[in-house]
Order: sequence, then C-alpha cells, then structure tokens
Amino acid sequence: MLGTVVAALSVAPAGAAQESLSTLVNRAVDQGVEYLWKQQNPNGSFRGAHDADQSMGESALALLALHKSGASPGDPRFQKGLSYLQYLPFEKTYSTGILLTLLESLGDKAHEPWIAKGAEFLLEKVNPNIKIWGYPDGNPDLSNTQYAVLGLHAATKRGFRVPDRIWLDLLEYLKRNQRPTGGFSYRAGEIPTGSMTLAAIAIAVVCFDELDGVPLFENHKREHEAMLKRAFTWYAGRFSVKFNPEGDGDGRNVGFLYYYLYGLERLGIFSRQKTIAGHDWYDEGARFIVSEQKGDGSWKAPDGSDPLTDTSFAVLFLRRASTTPSSHVDLGTTMAGTTGTKAPAAKTDASAAVTAPSPNIAFIRDWLIAGPFESKDDKGLSEAYIDEKSLAPFAGLKAGKQTWEIYESPADSIDLGKALKGGDHRVAYGCVYVYALDEGQCQALLWLGSDDGGAAYWNGERVIYEHVHGVNPPDRFHAPVTIQKGLNRLLVKVENHTGAWSFCARLSRMDGRALFGVAIGTSKRFDVGKLQESVAVPLDDLGYEQVPADGVAKSFDDASGITASHEPDKAFDGKTDTHWASDVPKPTPPKDLGMEWDRPVDVSGMEIDFTIARHAPTLDGLKVQIWNGSDWQSVDANVKRRDLASWVLTFPTVTTRRIRVFITKTLPDGGKPRHPAITELRFYRKPR
Repeated sequence: MLGTVVAALSVAPAGAAQESLSTLVNRAVDQGVEYLWKQQNPNGSFRGAHDADQSMGESALALLALHKSGASPGDPRFQKGLSYLQYLPFEKTYSTGILLTLLESLGDKAHEPWIAKGAEFLLEKVNPNIKIWGYPDGNPDLSNTQYAVLGLHAATKRGFRVPDRIWLDLLEYLKRNQRPTGGFSYRAGEIPTGSMTLAAIAIAVVCFDELDGVPLFENHKREHEAMLKRAFTWYAGRFSVKFNPEGDGDGRNVGFLYYYLYGLERLGIFSRQKTIAGHDWYDEGARFIVSEQKGDGSWKAPDGSDPLTDTSFAVLFLRRASTTPSSHVDLGTTMAGTTGTKAPAAKTDASAAVTAPSPNIAFIRDWLIAGPFESKDDKGLSEAYIDEKSLAPFAGLKAGKQTWEIYESPADSIDLGKALKGGDHRVAYGCVYVYALDEGQCQALLWLGSDDGGAAYWNGERVIYEHVHGVNPPDRFHAPVTIQKGLNRLLVKVENHTGAWSFCARLSRMDGRALFGVAIGTSKRFDVGKLQESVAVPLDDLGYEQVPADGVAKSFDDASGITASHEPDKAFDGKTDTHWASDVPKPTPPKDLGMEWDRPVDVSGMEIDFTIARHAPTLDGLKVQIWNGSDWQSVDANVKRRDLASWVLTFPTVTTRRIRVFITKTLPDGGKPRHPAITELRFYRKPR
C-alpha cells in the first residue's frame, strides 16, 4: 500500500549510470568502516558524545553498521563488542531498540532469550497514558517510539509475541496527533519535521504488517491508510537529502541530518520505490553523503552532532541496511483513495547498495518446475495457483492440471519457453531446496533475473516481487534471506507477458562471496554424511585468523606468463571484479601464484576463488608449496570445494616467507587446457 502512495506521487527519473556511484559508495563505506573500527575501546564498546547511559545504543548502532557492511560476527573485534553489550542492563529506549535490531540481523538462535528480555523491557516502559515511548523517563516522543517499534518488530521475527493492543494504540496515536497539513512532530503540538514524519510512516508500516487480518485493525484500515497518504504527501512536497525539512513552509534544519537520512532510506526500502516525488532518493542521497565524508572516513552533521552515530547512520544509508516488512501486508496493492492503478514495482539495483555476487558463483540450473498457468488481465504474478507459502513439491506432484517435473538446464538461464512450451500471458513456478550444514542461521542474498516479472518465496515468505515487463538481466533483483540449519525452500514465480520467457537465480554471502556449507537440489532428501565430508566451511568460521596480505604478490615461475592488467596483486585486493590470470593459450601449465613476506609468517590454510569453474584446475592439478630456503617443497593439503570455483585448503601449520599455489593441470576446454584465473587468494593460520 505504501508503494502505491509513493508511486502515485513519483515520476520516472532520468536514466543515470550507477557504475561510478557504486565505486564511490564502496570506497566511502570502506573508509567509514575503518573509522568505526578505530573508535572501538579495549573493552569492546564504541563511545560517542552521548551520555554514558546511552553506551549500549552507540555500540549496538556501530556494530549494526559494521555488520551490514560485511563484518563477520565471528570477527574477534565483533565478538568483543557483543560481549560488552551482554553485561549492560536495559535502561534506555533508543539503546534497546537498536540492540534488538542488531541481534535480529545476526540471525543467531542463541540470542533469542536476550532479544526477549529486551522486548519485555520495551513493553514495560510504554507510557500507560499516551501509549508511546520516552527515554523512558520524561515526556514520550515519536523518535524514541520509532526505535522501540523497530526493536519490537525485530523481536517478533524471532518469535516474541507483542500484544495486538500495542500496535493498535500506536496507530490511534498517529491518527490523533497528525498535523492538519499531514506532517508529524517530535511531540504533539510542536512543528512538523521530515525526520518525524518519516518516523510516523515507518511506525505505521510496521503496525500494518503486524496487524494484518486483525479485525479491530481491518475495520479501520481505510482511516489509517488516509493518514499514511497525508503524511507522505506532506513529505513529498518537501523532499531533500541536504537538510531535514521543518515546518509547514519551506523550513530547513541540518540538525540530526544523518539520523534523518537513515529515516529516508527506511522509507525507500519499505515502499520498494526507486523514486520519491520524482527524485531518485538513493542516487541523490548517496552522492550527497559521499561528498560530505571527512578526511578520516567519518561524517558529522553541521549542527555539531556526534561523528560516531552520524558515521553509523551514513554507512547504513549507503548500504541500504533496512529490510522490508515480512509481506504479511502487500505494500504494492492499490490503496483506497489513490488513482486506482497498481504501483510499479521497485527496482532493486544490485550495483548501488550491496556487494554484487562474485562472478565465480554458479547459477542454479536444476529446478523443479510447474506450468504454464494462464495469466488473465496481467494479474498472474499476484494470483496464487498453488499454496505458495507452504507447498513442498516433488517430481510427479500434481499442480492443478500441471505436474511438477525436474528440468536440468544446459545454461545459467532457465528457458521456460523451451521447458514448458508455454505461450504469452502465462506464469510458471520453479522450486529448489537448500540444505545448510552450519549450526544456527546465516544471512545470504538471493539474486534473481527474469523475463518478464518475477517473485521469490523463501521458506514461504515472499522476499521479491517485481511486476515488470521486459528482459531483466541476471542479478537485477536481490533480497536478503536467512538460511536456517537443515532444509530451506526457494520458490520462484515467473510471468510471461509476451515473447521470450526465462529466469535465473543464485545465492551469495552478504559480502558477495560464495556460500559455504550449503547444497542445492531438487529433492528434500540430502545425503548429509557425504555433504559433511565434501562441503567446505569458511576458515574464519572455524576460528582461523586471516594472514595479512601485506607482502609482495608474485608468480615466481617465468612460465606463468602474466596477462596484462591481471597481475598477481589483483588476487589480493579484496575485489570480486578483478583477478590474476596467466596468458592464453601458451605456455601451458605449470602456473603459480603466491606471496613473499619480509618476515616469516605462520600459514595453516587458504581459500581460493577462481573466476569461474572452467578457469579452475583439476583436483589433482593444484599443489600448495612453500620455499624452504633453496627449493619449493609441497605441503600435504586437505582440499574441500564449495563448487569447482571455490576451494578451501587446510594443512599443518608451516612457517615460511614464501608460499604459492602451483597449478599443473587445468580443466580441459575442447581438449586443450585453459589458463587459470583467480579472483581472490586468502591465507589463514590457526589461532595461537
């Protein structure tokens, strides 16, 4: 519904290339992350300019920004931060709400009792008269309330039950205290601001999501929708990324600027819209934020606010850290009182907000598919032809007049026109199962491209919905998903308006790297024993420490024949769009790639990401070798592969100044060996 409000007041933006913006954003985030880590204290905390009793919130906010930027919860610095937070009492609303948001994003079941305690604190501290939150002492306000609501919403995702009365009271407060012009203020009777109007919209959207189907809500839904539309209309007329709109005129305030921009990011994500009132909100906001970064990597608003929290908010905006509500409410459906046309689907631009998947990550080629089903009046994507939330199909299962069948695609893109011999105005389903060996849960990114529109359901929850016509390239749409231990289900739905009909999908880690410890198939049955023997687990997840790549990257043998612009250091720069490669087609292997340090270092393992599988060696064609002072000596390595292109090798700890991978045989291509090409090579050691 919010998507419709936004779309009704938006116009199509002028086309703009995102490549340069992506580069700017990634560089700015890297510098911001470096700044945040430098602010960590020996006890694990992050302390800014707020009072000491807000230390929980400052630390949780910094860790949330770091986590959304790719920091692993297994990082010793991250663990130290969490350990610090565990011993703090719940005292403040902001702090508790941010902490619950952080813990929910980590996806660790062990944190659920901690989340429940924080949620219980928030429920205890809601003002009994006004029904919203304060610090909690003092008069309640909309800002504290926003973070309490976001924290409680996070808790519900981890099984905590919030009484319906809480959400109903919040909507009644918003309806009572909305300004006649549509805006919202910090407290009732004060002037409206952009940040507080965005806070009210976020609160309303969460309440809509939590109350879906509740009679007391449904009976008054149109009143709440009208309130939400008035709020957005007020904000749309005052949109800015350079200041926080203030008052019913054209007032401008630079106070709490990055807090306000994080609220804008939340509106953009919640509404699933690329434009707001004709503005490409992310493009304009990201370019402004990048331009305001300080030399030390931080951000600080002109009002003299705190660089720790401002930097955290800036990084969260740049990383588009918010997640959409859980789709209990379809935010794309028509809202009463608008134009009556369905909102255009948001374009989830993979290049601008998150790390794009590494080229070596394989697309899913084998699927269970069912269809075609007739799509009348272009409504097929929104209509359910099967139980989309709970059906667990298998080969031979009936789906209406159709039957689920296994389709093994010869290409990355699944050609539904060929597989199903469908026609125009049709929809079809694809399903695979994802089995995870790891304990607990992990966050991943689902990537989807389709021709025409597409939707995706992860364990019954709709995470992507893009009702568009035309060819959408691979990885055009993406959504974060939580991979639970054991069996997970991915259901994809693709429409064909006219012409060609296809889709492609794959999964990556949040940092764009390959997932480890998972297997994908068309059956719910997996040989867990064989998976445990063959599937690799990231070495940092096993407690290994990464060895700094601060030596000289080298190909030690002249026969390696380095390709221009693909020098050895390209395999150690942390970028998925660069790689080392040998020349083509001669000389043939052996080839080598390694590192030389100015000091002896301990090495116990390595991870290798080849650009794609066909540029990887054969299993018996790769050796790990160290320099013993006069010659190269092979090391007995245990090799596991996530797939042909992602390898994990472990071996007894060696102390050396030179180490390399020595490639003697590559995968054949038409009878001839290919040249190897490595995207990233990482060295590890067991902790002392």
